[in-house]
Amino acid sequence: MKHTKGPWKIKGMRIVDEKEKIICGFDNQPLRANELYEVKCNAELIVVAPKMLEKLKEVLNIVEDSEGVVGYNLNGVIEQWDNFDEIAEIQELVNSLESDNNA
Repeated sequence: MKHTKGPWKIKGMRIVDEKEKIICGFDNQPLRANELYEVKCNAELIVVAPKMLEKLKEVLNIVEDSEGVVGYNLNGVIEQWDNFDEIAEIQELVNSLESDNNA
């Protein structure tokens, strides 16, 4: 899956890139007020996805440049990054998004 580079923005019932290219749209179906609110919330989440990916990659750079977290166990010992399943899960997620985008 190849995604369009961000940043993205909401324009009416569509999400567009900087050049106004449509990323996705929600204007092909009638919506009730409660559905419109949910669609707007989903659109806001979609719009920040490129920035979230960028920030996750920055966090992984910090992880790569360090050994772990001092003070995590309140004993002064460095808790190694390998002991955090969340870091491995973030790495897997970023890798899958990056490899899909380069396919």
